[in-house]
Amino acid sequence: MISWKPPHAVLANWTAPATTRIGAMAALRLAIDEEETGDSPLVGPMIRAALAYLEQEGAL
Repeated sequence: MISWKPPHAVLANWTAPATTRIGAMAALRLAIDEEETGDSPLVGPMIRAALAYLEQEGAL
């Protein structure tokens, strides 16, 4: 049986910045999807990953 829990735990504990624009956008999409479903531990890490990428790229 394959479970969604191990990948979910990895994302909930994510601390690295996104490494591409596509990755940053995916992180933001996931954060938005998770925010709509309620209090998800993925929202903060995904927003921080996207923001870190944008700050590195000088996009802000």
